[in-house]
Order: sequence, then structure tokens, then C-alpha cells
Amino acid sequence: MLDDNLIFDLFNMYYHLLRDDDLILADGFPRTIPQMHYFLSKEYKHKRDYCAVYFDIPRTVAVQRILERAKIQNRADDLNMDTINQRLDLFEQETMPVIQYFQSTGKLITIDAQQTVEEIFEQTKSALAEF
Repeated sequence: MLDDNLIFDLFNMYYHLLRDDDLILADGFPRTIPQMHYFLSKEYKHKRDYCAVYFDIPRTVAVQRILERAKIQNRADDLNMDTINQRLDLFEQETMPVIQYFQSTGKLITIDAQQTVEEIFEQTKSALAEF
């Protein structure tokens, strides 16, 4: 994972360009508690509403998809089970608390990511439209 300060700098470069009525989709951010606090402070300061989308998938299915991606995209790092497990462990340790916080505040949309890409897209589109 990238250093939080680098993430904050990148987010600031983009965030200051937003107009009040602009909507954003930040993929993979926030991933850590410090990133979440930073993000929320920006949203509150600018009185912007937000929600988080969590694509829920069992670990075994995630591993299977990572291995498939490794073959398709020729990613050697995705063929190493130690590396895969380290990434998934880091996600559970660092990102799940963020997801749990958003869930506790009613700001989380959970999508069943075991569906087809088309079904996931439609469910996501529908859930965001309702938000």
C-alpha cells in the first residue's frame, strides 16, 4: 500500500478542482482509518454527502479470481500464494475497519460480487441511483 501522505497529496490535487455540484467516484479510497478520517474531514468541511461501495466476495473466490487474472494479464506476483494471502490479510486488517465504520453510519452499499460482471454493474448502478 502507498503511504497515506502520498494518498492525501494525490487526493488534494484532484479535490480542489471539484465544484460544489460535482460527484466523484474514488476507487480504493479510503483504505485505512487515517485515510478515512482525512476523507471525512474533507467531506464535512465542504458539506458534501458520500457513500461507500463494498464489493463483498468470499476470500476463496477472491483468490480464484486473482489467480485467473494472473494468467490473463501475465502477472507473476498474482501467482504467488504468499503474496496473495499477504494482500488479503492486509485488506482484512486495514480496510475492513473502514468498511465496518461506513456500515455503522448507514453510508455503505454492499454489493454481492459473486455475480456476473453485468449483474454487479446493474446492482451497483441501481444502488447508487437510490442513494
